[in-house]
Order: sequence, then structure tokens, then C-alpha cells
Amino acid sequence: MAAVVLVAAAAAVLLARSTSSPSPTEAARRAALSASPTPTPPYDGLPGRTPIPDPAVAGEQLVGDLPAAGLPGPPGRAAAGLAVGLVLGRYCLDPAAYAYPLGSAGAGVDPDWEHLTVAVFRIERGSSTPALMLTLDWTGDHYLWTGPVALLRGC
Repeated sequence: MAAVVLVAAAAAVLLARSTSSPSPTEAARRAALSASPTPTPPYDGLPGRTPIPDPAVAGEQLVGDLPAAGLPGPPGRAAAGLAVGLVLGRYCLDPAAYAYPLGSAGAGVDPDWEHLTVAVFRIERGSSTPALMLTLDWTGDHYLWTGPVALLRGC
């Protein structure tokens, strides 16, 4: 009988907590979160990110140079991956939430490392439709990137 009373008392406490209004501390935390502005791009000034030059707007596209410093050698998988990471680091608050398969035409990448189109996918959505498409063109020592003007609002 005592076990039944304990279970009933625990259920009553849980029910009271779930139906009562939030504590003043919880209410203050929620208010602070909703009042804090969400940062807007560019995000490449955040710690751990590499700033890239402002792109030019060409119709519905952005076109920009990426820094040659730090690129791992000639055009290839490593340089292309770093280039895409730099663009995502500028325009995506959480660049780790995106995947961009490199290396095979079936994965959305033209195998020509000097001119390639990269499909960028949002990981959590699990969709086969890319969130955005980027084009990388090798200039001789760095990549020039092209992407949708919507990136100015973030990923």
C-alpha cells in the first residue's frame, strides 16, 4: 500500500510541475533568449573562422575571391574542401550542419578540380535536394567562388 501511495504522490508532483507556469528563473531565461538578436552574416569574423573578401553581386549570384594563403597546393579535393568551408564559414552560423561530398560526379561534383560545381546539403534534413550550389573556378593560385545571392541572408 505504501508503494502505491509513493507512486501516486510522485505522479501528482510531476503533473503539478508540467501544468504549472514556468519558474521565474525559467521565464527570465526564455525571455532573454527570445530578446537576444540572432546574429546575421557575415560570420567569418567569429572566432576560429577565416575572413574572406566581400563578394560582388552579379544578378542573382554572388562572385568572390578566396584567399590563396592556406590553400593546400594545386586544385584538388583538399583545396576545394577548404574553399567550400571558407564560404560556409562566412554565411552559415553553423557550417558543421552542412555536408558537401567531393570527388565524384554522382555526388554533385564535376571531376575537373579547376572548375567544379559543389552541392551542399543540410545534414539534419536528410534530403537528397541540395540546400545550395556553389561553383569554384581555379584562377592559377586560388579559387573564385559563385553562389546564390540568398547567402547574404545566411544558410
